Amino acid sequence: MITRRQAFKGTLLGVSFLGLMRNVFSQTNTAGSSGALFNQTLTSSLKDQIEYGKGWSDYFNFLYQKSISVNDQSNIAILNTIDEAGYPVGLPMHFKFKNDLFYFAINTSAKRNSNFIKNKKISLLIYYNSLNQSTVLIKGVTKSTSIKYQYKTADGPQSQILYALDPNEVNLSFLDDLSRNQQEIKRNLYTFAKQGSSWQKSQRIISIQNDLDDCMDQLSAKNRNWLGPLLP
Repeated sequence: MITRRQAFKGTLLGVSFLGLMRNVFSQTNTAGSSGALFNQTLTSSLKDQIEYGKGWSDYFNFLYQKSISVNDQSNIAILNTIDEAGYPVGLPMHFKFKNDLFYFAINTSAKRNSNFIKNKKISLLIYYNSLNQSTVLIKGVTKSTSIKYQYKTADGPQSQILYALDPNEVNLSFLDDLSRNQQEIKRNLYTFAKQGSSWQKSQRIISIQNDLDDCMDQLSAKNRNWLGPLLP
């Protein structure tokens, strides 16, 4: 059950935040349930895969197969490029992963195709909500392959080019339910950076706290001095 307090938080920050909190609450407030046990087991499984010798490629393969088993959107990512005005633009894209490269096809008439010509540095963001909100952020350089093909549409023939993203940096992260302490939950972040022909791994823990509890307390006390800078 979502309390009035939780609903207020969702109203302030939007549906996505409410969905996130629903997911977090369901994982932590049902201690002893099969759902909580599943997520604790998953947290341990994700940690084991990445902390005991596996590289980012092996870990991503594990994550990809796991996402298929829970019916998540396994092969859709957000492709981020820089447009002609210098702004980052993200659009959903189907991808394939093979031999440590990420492949995707782009229509030759698409703006993203011209963006690649001006700036070959791109990023790909993959998100698996069902797997403790796992994210995979790949930064690298895009390059066109020799594979080009045409297909027919109602507007006439179209051409596409197969591109490959060669990663220079891979960031892997997931929520850690085993670290929960009241309103705080932590996100494990692992960064793999290419240095020459090898990869260097570093780790960081991000603390995620629900600061809206303070807002609720101040609203209840009608403390306008504290709330003033936050109000329109």
